[in-house]
Amino acid sequence: MIKRVLYELASPSTNSVSGRVTREWHGREFILGFDYEREGRVYQTGIIFKNVRALQYRSEILETVWQIQDAYDAVVEVEQSVWIGDLLAVVPVDKRREIDMHHYMITLDSVGCFEFAAGSFEVMPELLVPVERA
Repeated sequence: MIKRVLYELASPSTNSVSGRVTREWHGREFILGFDYEREGRVYQTGIIFKNVRALQYRSEILETVWQIQDAYDAVVEVEQSVWIGDLLAVVPVDKRREIDMHHYMITLDSVGCFEFAAGSFEVMPELLVPVERA
């Protein structure tokens, strides 16, 4: 299996202001949301995985070196994925061409590794978080 980097985070996950990643399901979309500081300002953004058919998650302590390489702070696609092959094996042969599934993976600092069997992904626009004045 080969990993191909498709997107790198605008700022490392170690720059998280809140230290957390939000996880939200919206139908068949899964959103990873996070904030980070860059040049003294705080931004919010996220990645939307669309048409999700399956999801795997490992906390940081259970990650393998393979899951960290190339996928740390980056969305990668795993080509020739055994996992996707296993998933498609349960789909009737005449329906397999109708299913568009890619194996996406991202590893975030102090959070873990997410793997998605999904049709596509989209990066949400960065939003500047207003500073509260005392």
